[in-house]
Amino acid sequence: MTPLVQGSGGVELPPVVWAAHAVASLLELSHVHMPVAFYGLQRVLILLLAAALLFMPRRWHGRTGLIITGVVSLVMLNIELVVLVSNQLWLPMAVPVLFLLSAQAVLFARRAFLMSAGQQLKELAEVRRDYAGTLKNQGRLDEAFTQYRRSPRYRGLLEPLYELGLAFESRRQFAKAIAVFTYAAQIKPSFRDIRGRMKRLKKVEAGLGAKPIAGGSPGTKTVILNDSGIENPMLGHYRLERELGRGAMAVVYLATDEKLGRKVAVKALSLTDEFQGEALQEAQERFRREAEAAARLSHPNIVTVYETGIDHDLEYIVMDYAEGESLEDYTDSDDLLTVWEVLDAGAQVADALDYAHERQVVHRDVKPSNLIYDRETGMIKVTDFGIACLTDNSRTRTGTVLGTPSYMSPEQASGKKLDGRSDLFSLGVTLYQLFTGRLPFVGDSFANLIYRITTQKHPAIKKIRPRLNANISRIINRTLQKDPEQRYDSGAELSEALLRCQDKVRRTRKVASRA
Repeated sequence: MTPLVQGSGGVELPPVVWAAHAVASLLELSHVHMPVAFYGLQRVLILLLAAALLFMPRRWHGRTGLIITGVVSLVMLNIELVVLVSNQLWLPMAVPVLFLLSAQAVLFARRAFLMSAGQQLKELAEVRRDYAGTLKNQGRLDEAFTQYRRSPRYRGLLEPLYELGLAFESRRQFAKAIAVFTYAAQIKPSFRDIRGRMKRLKKVEAGLGAKPIAGGSPGTKTVILNDSGIENPMLGHYRLERELGRGAMAVVYLATDEKLGRKVAVKALSLTDEFQGEALQEAQERFRREAEAAARLSHPNIVTVYETGIDHDLEYIVMDYAEGESLEDYTDSDDLLTVWEVLDAGAQVADALDYAHERQVVHRDVKPSNLIYDRETGMIKVTDFGIACLTDNSRTRTGTVLGTPSYMSPEQASGKKLDGRSDLFSLGVTLYQLFTGRLPFVGDSFANLIYRITTQKHPAIKKIRPRLNANISRIINRTLQKDPEQRYDSGAELSEALLRCQDKVRRTRKVASRA
């Protein structure tokens, strides 16, 4: 028996019958065939699919792309089926469909791999960013910038880089600030104000942004810049706000302690281009001496020194910020303090000097500009121990004249060894000026001034201001004696004399008011 052959639809017929059907289909032209043009169409379709995959958005490389590819593949296969059934034409879609599905699968796998690697890079970048932030907070700015540069570049670095640039800027390291802002601009050139900031910093680097005070002494060039677009400088963790004053050796700034949030005074001395050789050694010695002297002192009428440090090219001393103005503001004859205020301020200063003298510290530069007075509270503070000498220090030299000439004692002007009574003479000169608006000793030259201080008697204060209490005249005369032995023995004795005089002035006023 001839075995049956199963055909489409599950129909089983003998081979001869199947052969008859095939011959009939050929004779009736009802057979399936593929035109030669369909081969070319197949190749063109593959090229079109390849182009579509090449220019397909990257976001379609994932699940969205798989869905779109699946839908397109089903549509292509259905087109093949429709053409086959309706026209007995075989449109070869299998190869394009396989190409499309395979290519999409490769894109999907590649995207998954890149996402995994990208996530790892992002995590690494975040670790480096956090570490760099820690280094920045510790003040290790160069190391922080190194970590940022090792991190993959992405927009999450822009804000930390900007803050780092500001930190360099506040430390006056403008070249490094420019480098940081330039690196940030490579990520996003339009980020915040980095373009304008770099332009300003380049001007500063060229010497156009800092403006030294005319006639300033070496070391007294201001570090505050005349450009509101530049960050105020930092010394350690102290942000400088404005200049308070300047002396022969340094500049004093009002600053904010970034850690404790308190106002302080920072005295800064430039040590780079301003001093060389012996001048540099002398400047450093004076600064060291001031810190050493101030470290011995803790008195309500003496400015407290918190710490000292060196930042970049500046050496600095951080002090308590004393509210008020220097007594120099009250040395004009048209703007004098009241007699009672001068006596009270003088007693406080004498008491503070007595405290310092007991600890072997001689100020050597007592004058109105070194006395900060708060008129509202009546509190006064002695500042600037920059040329103080330690009388128990074997390194203290004689023969060296230091101080402000008009306020020097005779022994100080002569370069002799000093003790606390020299400061009392200087305080006497200060009181004389505060009472009259004039200095007791003046000269048309330094030599002439020194001659008058050492040999001539001062003009009687009562001749300048006749209505002053006679006790004031006696106190001034005693403090301005040429011989230290004839002055007050101590600041405490002078303070008591001033307070007694103040009490007499008060009683005299009461009697006068009753009369």
